[in-house]
Amino acid sequence: MQSTSPTVSTCREDSEQLLSPTETALIIGIDQRTLANWRVAGRGPRFTKMGRNVRYTRAAVQEFIHSNTFSNTREAAQAQGV
Repeated sequence: MQSTSPTVSTCREDSEQLLSPTETALIIGIDQRTLANWRVAGRGPRFTKMGRNVRYTRAAVQEFIHSNTFSNTREAAQAQGV
């Protein structure tokens, strides 16, 4: 009988699962380069940097989506300071 070792995603809470920039961009629905530009500009979801690797927690991505969810365009414009 073959034993399987747990994967990283099964060892953590789902909200703490680390996502790559590629996975994060797919979830948000933007290009990876846009996500990289947002990191430089201080926009976008909070991220973790370990050496050269950038990762996002699923919770941070969900919070970013939630904080950018609006009922109408006026609400969105007010949030963006327009």
